[in-house]
Amino acid sequence: MNMYIEEILKILSPPDKPLDAPHVGEWIAAEEKLEHSFPSDYKEFVEKFGEGKIDNFLHIFTPFSKNENFNLIMQRDVQSKVLKELKSYDETIPYPILPEPGGLLPFAATDNGDVLFWKTSGIADKWTIVVNAARSPDWKEYDMSMAEFLLQLLRRRLHCEIFPVSFPSPSPMFEPV
Repeated sequence: MNMYIEEILKILSPPDKPLDAPHVGEWIAAEEKLEHSFPSDYKEFVEKFGEGKIDNFLHIFTPFSKNENFNLIMQRDVQSKVLKELKSYDETIPYPILPEPGGLLPFAATDNGDVLFWKTSGIADKWTIVVNAARSPDWKEYDMSMAEFLLQLLRRRLHCEIFPVSFPSPSPMFEPV
C-alpha cells in the first residue's frame, strides 16, 4: 500500500461500503476509455473511499460515479471544453489541455468551484497537482502526488491559498456522496 494512503487512513475513516468503488476489472475498462493509466495512489484511494467529499468541501472524482458532475471521465471532457473556451477568449491557460500531451486531467473539485488537476506529463505515478481557482486566472502547482497533496492538506502542513483557511477542519471527515 502507498505510504501516503496509509497515513491518510490514520486521519480519515473510509466508509464500510465505498460508494461507486470499482469492481474487479473495472480499472482496465476505465483506463481504456480515458486513454491514460491512473496513478496507483489514486486507485488505492478510490478503492478504499469510493466517491465522496472530504470535510464536505473537497469532492474526489471517480471514473465509476453515476453522477456526471463527479465522474472523472465525464469531467475530463467538461473541463477540457471549459479550458479551451476560456483560452479562446484570450484567458491565459498556462498548461496544455487534453488531449494535448501533458494536458490537464481533473480529479477533484471544491464546493467553491475550484478544480484540482493532474498535469499528465510522463508516467501516471509521477503526475503532479495543479489547482485552478474558480472564476479566477489563479493557478497553483504542487510537485507531489495526489495522496501526498491530500495528506499534507489533512495534516495542515500545506495550505493551498486557493482554499479557505478553514479547510481542512481540525477533525477532517470523509463522507460518501
